[in-house]
Amino acid sequence: MTEEEKLSAEASQAYKEGNFKKAIEIKTKLIAENPEVANYYNNRGLTYHALKEYQKAIKDYDRAIEIDPKHAANAYNNRGLTYHELKEYQKAIKDYDRAIEID
Repeated sequence: MTEEEKLSAEASQAYKEGNFKKAIEIKTKLIAENPEVANYYNNRGLTYHALKEYQKAIKDYDRAIEIDPKHAANAYNNRGLTYHELKEYQKAIKDYDRAIEID
């Protein structure tokens, strides 16, 4: 198992245990080392969402979509969920529709 895989597993475990701040720290480290991996931004966005830090979550989803728009169904769906939490329903619907188009 590579160091990157170990860190990813550690971040996932921290998330599952509800230790969101630790998960964000690890995911931020992964992003610093691999800034073009869309999934790291998407996963950190989910963690920010869990902390109700919605603007940070949206920023990460935006970056994930920017890096890999053809495979960004999860990022669109997750951003839609975040917009829903913010009661920005038109944006949420647009993102859900885009996720469906990709998927």
